[in-house]
Amino acid sequence: MSHRVRLPLILLAVLVLSLVGAGVASAGAPIYPHQSAGNRGSDVRAVQGLLRHHGATTLRISGVFDPPTVSALRGFQDVNALRVTGMVDAATWLKLIVRLRPGATSEAVKVVQRQFNDKRRSGLTVDGT
Repeated sequence: MSHRVRLPLILLAVLVLSLVGAGVASAGAPIYPHQSAGNRGSDVRAVQGLLRHHGATTLRISGVFDPPTVSALRGFQDVNALRVTGMVDAATWLKLIVRLRPGATSEAVKVVQRQFNDKRRSGLTVDGT
């Protein structure tokens, strides 16, 4: 499948997944997984990738919410006038999330590719394109 067709499909799927979530907290409200020190997994990898996108380029994507992740997150929260907690809540997610368009190439695209591979076993190449 060509990149011109695949990326819009991925973006549509991300939108659908964000609307479906793990349940409905309130009508139309997106559900964001809270993350904090010690958490592990694909959502932590997403946080780390988005922090890299926003400038924490030396942060390693390990899937472990470790001290370097807490430090990078605190810096991100400070720069973005968020409450500096070192934890990812809904307000932090809203600042971390990046709008993507067809043809985008970035660390944020890698986040989407990793999420599809982790959560849907998509087999996408994680190349940021």
